[in-house]
Amino acid sequence: MSQGAVFSRRVALSAGVASLAALLSSCAGLPSNDHVTQHSSTLGAKDSKTSPARAPGPLAGATPEAIIEGFVRAGVDSIENYAVARQYLSSSYNQHWNPLGTTRVYRNTIQAQADEGISSSNSAESTYHVRFQQTATVNSQGLTSTFPEAQTETQDFKLVKEDNQWRISSCPDGLWLDGSEFERVFSPYRLYFYDRAFRYAVPDIRWFPHIENYFELLVRMLMSGPASYLKGVAFSALTDSMTLDEARLVNNQDATVRLTGERLDDSRLARIREQIVHGLSNFSGLEKTEVYYNGTLIPEQTPNGYMPVPLTLSVPDRTVAITANGQMVARDNYMSASGEQMLLRGVSQLSAPAMSYSGDMFACLANDAGSLYTVYQGTARRVWQGSNLTAPTFDAYGWVWTADAEGTVRAFKPSSEDAQERERGVDIGMSWPRNLSFTSINVSHDSARIAIVASTEGASAVIISGVVRDDAGKPLNLTEMVRLSSSVVPRSARWAGDQNVVVVNVKNGESEVISLSGEETKLDRLDGVMSVSTADNTSNIIAHRSDGSCYVLEERGWTRLDTLLHEISYAG
Repeated sequence: MSQGAVFSRRVALSAGVASLAALLSSCAGLPSNDHVTQHSSTLGAKDSKTSPARAPGPLAGATPEAIIEGFVRAGVDSIENYAVARQYLSSSYNQHWNPLGTTRVYRNTIQAQADEGISSSNSAESTYHVRFQQTATVNSQGLTSTFPEAQTETQDFKLVKEDNQWRISSCPDGLWLDGSEFERVFSPYRLYFYDRAFRYAVPDIRWFPHIENYFELLVRMLMSGPASYLKGVAFSALTDSMTLDEARLVNNQDATVRLTGERLDDSRLARIREQIVHGLSNFSGLEKTEVYYNGTLIPEQTPNGYMPVPLTLSVPDRTVAITANGQMVARDNYMSASGEQMLLRGVSQLSAPAMSYSGDMFACLANDAGSLYTVYQGTARRVWQGSNLTAPTFDAYGWVWTADAEGTVRAFKPSSEDAQERERGVDIGMSWPRNLSFTSINVSHDSARIAIVASTEGASAVIISGVVRDDAGKPLNLTEMVRLSSSVVPRSARWAGDQNVVVVNVKNGESEVISLSGEETKLDRLDGVMSVSTADNTSNIIAHRSDGSCYVLEERGWTRLDTLLHEISYAG
């Protein structure tokens, strides 16, 4: 995104909206299912030569409190498997501690207090209660959670004297980092999994420290599968039944992976290689990738009939819009009436036009958002009557989705030969609280995820969930709720590429781009904005105002389009 169009950029480790705690008590933090994910960083290709921070070792004669504090501070130094941190541990414990357990992000300082009645100066052993204000956690799978408010946590550290020096003999696995340290030593990485039909790559954001064997860690995460909200939605060609014999970067340029497991056909082997190559898109400067399975090199050339899965999906230039006299039309170029296709007319109050990625199915609302119409091969159908229907959204399988004021989510397939799917639709199952209402839903281009603006009792939030489908691509149900934190009070949310969501507040004209990694990029204010439409990334954003005008986001900010069309919308 051009920086000129950005009003401000905010990154945070523990931002949250406390008033939403009740609304989202069952929501997950992206991508774990405990709290609210809100970590931050950009997700461009990383330099594979990233150097970890350095930390000092223990001083002679240090007090137990100083040993604990030094050990915690040494968590920034991952060199030689956290060799400096292990200097603070006893000889019997220093190889048992696992630094890749849970990482706890805290604010302010830690406080270590000895057990009452125990004098550390007169004893060779001591137990300390370490208290800290925890704002976030990262588990061993790289899945993150943050908390609307800092939580006071207390954990026990046991210490012993060795050669008259205090050392830690027992403590929880993992690391303790304050917010600024976390930003220095952890980075987000994209793991890619497949949708059920192996048509699309589904990103799954994880956070890992800058350790020497980070590439091996990424491959192991591919073997363990996607985050919980993507279970049953996204799938891995690698499995935990395989054995990872080697995963390393040679001279920081060539990647080598060696796996063993049961016999697989050539197509599955090609998927394994492709998925590993997708994961390597996180890094820059790599030249060669070799993946071996059972000792045999998987060739770069794919077998006959194999369909590669691209990382980026293109959106057609064709758009759909509402004319000044209330008709729905499609255009190859929204600034030119040449080749304009009339889709629907004679219906009052048309709004929220939508188009399939194939460019031959359309939908819109009518009658003050009380009716949903679909159009396919010249036939228009009113398929749903309700109240306060959300703007329709197409997935890549040709299903158009909307929700009503009661929280029912329904999908229709205009091209289906099944009258039920075509005209009455299928209700999407959800095991969510029933007191939620939805003001916006939008399915991602990979069709594995949906972004929903949910509200209750005056509070609202952007929710992400996985879309479970059958083998034919028919949507069945949504997975657990996953909240994205936003500095903008949301009313509308729209995917922009595979890892960004554009959020709009219609009351004050604010909008921002939220990355699944947690970065929030606030856009210029645009009074009267009601919704936006995006193409394949944040470089193509069109805003729709309440007066019918359309604005495009350019380097210098929002620029009004010289057109009489309203609500110009890309496919999706």
